[in-house]
Amino acid sequence: LALGSVHTALGSIALRLRDHASAARHLRAAHALYTRTADSLSLLNVLAFQSLLDAATGDLDAARRGAATVAAGYGRLGDVAEEF
Repeated sequence: LALGSVHTALGSIALRLRDHASAARHLRAAHALYTRTADSLSLLNVLAFQSLLDAATGDLDAARRGAATVAAGYGRLGDVAEEF
């Protein structure tokens, strides 16, 4: 769990610094860890950052699909505060 959080945080920071390659690498690592541990809430957080990365790199279709997946996931979990 801690390692996934570190990768998510580093991915988020890299995204803010426009280091898209590093952001992608860290988000992939976090995604893999959370998938293995079946941590669905943390995985949604990673997918939210991934959709922002997709938008930042010009893949607007992937960004829209990702954002819709995240919103639906938060809705399923009952966390309407995170739906966007």
